[in-house]
Amino acid sequence: MEALTLNILTVVVFAVSVILQTIVLLAALWIMIKIQKMEVKWLWLILGAVGASVFDMIPFVGRPLAIATLVVTVYYTTQAEYIDILFTVVVGYSVKFCLNLFLISMLMGKLRPDLHQTADRTNEVPEPVVARVHAPTNANKMPALTNAVANGPTNAMSQADALQITKNFTLKGVIQSDRRPLAVIDTGVKTYTVASGDWTWMMTKSGRFKIHCDQCTDNSATLSLGGNPITLKLTEKVIELTQ
Repeated sequence: MEALTLNILTVVVFAVSVILQTIVLLAALWIMIKIQKMEVKWLWLILGAVGASVFDMIPFVGRPLAIATLVVTVYYTTQAEYIDILFTVVVGYSVKFCLNLFLISMLMGKLRPDLHQTADRTNEVPEPVVARVHAPTNANKMPALTNAVANGPTNAMSQADALQITKNFTLKGVIQSDRRPLAVIDTGVKTYTVASGDWTWMMTKSGRFKIHCDQCTDNSATLSLGGNPITLKLTEKVIELTQ
């Protein structure tokens, strides 16, 4: 049943296409004959238009057969000279061909890109992407600290906890500048460059903590962790907990 329906639909589409092309070709040939003031025999003219439209559907050899059919039928229609017949056939067939191209372009729709829409998309501001960094945890290497210290970097902690967290800290260097000096601090996990007076989140072997840089001198840097001042010396690279 589906195959029969498909065959019927194919025949209908073919018939409609032949009828439309026949009408266009017949109108073009009639106009050319009237312009040249030649006689018209409608039977031959209609037969030629229908035959040319049908032959035009055949691949490869269809177009030469269509032109030959038009030449013969226009000759019997007008009984004119061959030069006039060829001129009428060429112009009429060309008009039909150009009209077919026009109809195809209309059916295809708009192919050019919308430059205004592209410009609007280009000017759109992308939404910010928030990246979440999860600190690596290892229960075997982390010191036994209280929950308040591990989960709250800015909370007060004991001197022992602060010393345990910063025991691997070393001062790699001090950069003097016109505004504020900078300290290069290695936590044993990552190296940070901090300025005097800044708060910085630092990754340590005990977790991630917010540490304040109190002061930088030529050979030392004083940090603050949980309310406990810590002094790092550049020469000895040891940690002193200020009393």
